[in-house]
Amino acid sequence: MSSTGIALYLLHHYGQVETPYGLRANSWGDSVKLLHNMSNFIFIFSIGLIFNEHIYMGLKGRKIGNKFSGYFITLTVLILVITGTLLLYLSSVDFRTLVSDVHSYVGFGMSIGMILHVFKKFT
Repeated sequence: MSSTGIALYLLHHYGQVETPYGLRANSWGDSVKLLHNMSNFIFIFSIGLIFNEHIYMGLKGRKIGNKFSGYFITLTVLILVITGTLLLYLSSVDFRTLVSDVHSYVGFGMSIGMILHVFKKFT
């Protein structure tokens, strides 16, 4: 998810193509967006698979640091699911731009938070 999200962000903001008619969206943008949307279902399903064994049990008995990073990951996943769903249905350009920016920044934050959450266990 992070790799397709970062690719989509870079293509949208920095990958526009100059044509005789002005700037146009990159031709890879639609393919990357489709891949990002398809991987969304796999990501949400995988969160559901680890919920009982990892998330629920982890909240009952882990160290405070792991709980904090776990809450952070859970909150960012919730925000990403809500903003991602809104992006599929919004048509207002101004509000869609705001939701897209929130989705992008929270997604970047979750990528960093997930790395910290995983490696915090092993240190």
